[in-house]
Amino acid sequence: MAGQQYKVVSYFINVGVGDGAIHLLLENNHVSKAVLIDGGEVEAGACTAFTIAALHQKYQGSFTGFDAIAITHWDGDHFRGTLKMLYEDIVQNGQTSYIKQTTKIYAPATSFNKVQAEGKFRRVKVPNVDHQYELQIKTPNHQDWQRLCEFVISTYCIGYDLFSGIPLSGHHGTPKLIDSLGDVYTASNLLQGGTPIFLCIGCEDFFIDWPDIEDTFNENEINRLAETKKNMNASSLMLISIWPKALPTDPPRINLYTAGDAEEEQEEPFIEWIKNPNAVIDVIKPGHHGSAKATPERLLDYQTKIFLISAGGRHGHPTLSLLFFLMSYIYYKFSDSKPHVFATCCPYWMNKPRALYNDVDVNLENFLSYKKGAYQIKAVVQKLTGINCVDVWF
Repeated sequence: MAGQQYKVVSYFINVGVGDGAIHLLLENNHVSKAVLIDGGEVEAGACTAFTIAALHQKYQGSFTGFDAIAITHWDGDHFRGTLKMLYEDIVQNGQTSYIKQTTKIYAPATSFNKVQAEGKFRRVKVPNVDHQYELQIKTPNHQDWQRLCEFVISTYCIGYDLFSGIPLSGHHGTPKLIDSLGDVYTASNLLQGGTPIFLCIGCEDFFIDWPDIEDTFNENEINRLAETKKNMNASSLMLISIWPKALPTDPPRINLYTAGDAEEEQEEPFIEWIKNPNAVIDVIKPGHHGSAKATPERLLDYQTKIFLISAGGRHGHPTLSLLFFLMSYIYYKFSDSKPHVFATCCPYWMNKPRALYNDVDVNLENFLSYKKGAYQIKAVVQKLTGINCVDVWF
């Protein structure tokens, strides 16, 4: 793709409690592909719509709707705002400008039946086509269900490039197991041609290099997952934006890692899969809004310069232990005065009077106790800095 200049630009939306982001693939400063991830609670739909309108104006007509919408998991603070935005747009206008003819929605199956039970959206198998589904919508304007767009669900998502809408295998429903980050460069024609990709590497607590992933590619398992209300966080889509190599000898480069509410149990296989100690992860969005149960210490081994946290209004997110660890890492890793940790909004507990703090808001045991997790944080920080910063700082 000689002469073409690509950028990946990300806009993280302040949706309050929850997640919401828009990722654009720019080609010569025009929007080539657009991806919406999550969208917060019901009241956040207006925030997302406002951001979309601003991007329409900024990119002067080249932003014409989304090529992909990813719902990382079916927890209310991740999907309700987006579904409300789509529903109200169709009710008011008879159609929606957010969806193209070729748009795909990607999501896990786990707990999807609670969405169907509300009677506005449903998943339907496409007749006579293996492994293909569509998302349908029913509004007061129409008595019958209408097709909204193609619906890529459950482990079918793994291996898809959300920018192009094409799986690495080249065939929907046929998984292509990728043994390492480096192997993606061999498997992707787009990367070889100089185009960034936005790859789904995990879903439903399965990962892209697991051989038994093929066993989940069936209708019965999807129906079973849709009925369960357990393990929603573990079902989260795990996504990475991968940058092409300028030279064959360059290390692999991940532009962005974002994984909904996935936690350490899901993230450890990702770290093992990278395999190259020289790999780079430019931006990390810490999992589960900055939970102490996410973002393993080893995830910071890849020269990351930016951490973007979707701070919420409950559960102590982002946790003081995570912020302590990130700030320790940054303090001793960088000599500049630039900010390296960003949040979509101010963590709610920072605005509370100290007298009203409780163990959920600020759990000091997470890093001042002798618990296993606290010991691990202190040990890694000491390895980075050469000192016991807990003793020095406190």
